[in-house]
Amino acid sequence: LVLGVAAAGIAGKWLLSISLGGAIAVFLYSLRLKRTAFWGNFTVSLLCGLVFVYGGVCVGKPKATLIPAFLVVCVGIIPVICYVIWSIWRDNSSRNLGRLSSILKLDMLVGLLAILLGSKF
Repeated sequence: LVLGVAAAGIAGKWLLSISLGGAIAVFLYSLRLKRTAFWGNFTVSLLCGLVFVYGGVCVGKPKATLIPAFLVVCVGIIPVICYVIWSIWRDNSSRNLGRLSSILKLDMLVGLLAILLGSKF
């Protein structure tokens, strides 16, 4: 890990930033995040997406890798979100029903935002 960050530092400041951020994320994941359902899986998905960005920076085309990186993060996190919603749905306590209502409202906003952004392109 240290050798990889050092080699990235020799290659350039952007590669160093990505490598250092990834190393910190791996450390936090090992320390605490792997025991959390959402944030641990989000961290792994984010690191998988950063692989594309890192490769794009290496060849001088980082913008070309942003959409694939975003898709990898989304594909990695969707099963976690579905599991969280399913586990909340199973529990009929008022606290969880309020949480489920908030998630569904947020989902509607994200859907509307996707429609709005999709109509612009």
